[in-house]
Amino acid sequence: TLTDGTGFYSLSLPNGTYTLTASKHPEYYPNTTIPPVTVTAGTTAVQDIVLTAKPVYTLSGRVTSASSGSGISGAAVKLVEYPQYNTTTSTTGDYSMTVPSGTYQVRAEAAGYVTNTSTVTVNADTRWDVVLYTGYTVYVPWTATTQGWTTPYIIANKGSSPANVSISYYDQADGSLVGTYSVNIQPGASRFVFREWTASGTDGSAVLVSDQPISVIVDQLNNGENKFAAYEVDPSG
Repeated sequence: TLTDGTGFYSLSLPNGTYTLTASKHPEYYPNTTIPPVTVTAGTTAVQDIVLTAKPVYTLSGRVTSASSGSGISGAAVKLVEYPQYNTTTSTTGDYSMTVPSGTYQVRAEAAGYVTNTSTVTVNADTRWDVVLYTGYTVYVPWTATTQGWTTPYIIANKGSSPANVSISYYDQADGSLVGTYSVNIQPGASRFVFREWTASGTDGSAVLVSDQPISVIVDQLNNGENKFAAYEVDPSG
């Protein structure tokens, strides 16, 4: 079960003796030393639990372009498992955020670059600088999730190594970035990707960047009207 806003929890259990554990990641250390609790029908057993907060440190660094060496403005940096911990880079490519101590998958991404995901251990104030590379770029002029439309992609890896593909979705109304997604594809394999996974309720273009050559088959489906169309696009370089 989950606690409410005040930390209160409740469980309905049959007669017996139980061992409880409690955790709230990543902010607290888990408590695995709670004494056994005996539950008897018609009674309420009360077991309060104390969690100890982890220390909080600063994770900071700079996101730069491999081609120019300059900082990338507006790049997104986040903890993959805990995306509520996120920030964007400044005009110089610098970022900073506070996170609880721990070891995390940290992701840096920016439109037009291949996403970088690395394991970073934070047990003191930590600096993580990251270089993003440009790659093979595929521009998809139209993808949709509104008015009954859906737009799945079939992304095929035509390279000789695993392809790390970063997808950025843009809103047709104002050109703003409305969603991102990353996928890893083995050589000779393909993967399905749907705009609605991260940019539901929007229509517009998409840009795919890969460190291996890829092709993309784009399906246009209108479920309400039984309409279907497909086209294939290749990297521009």
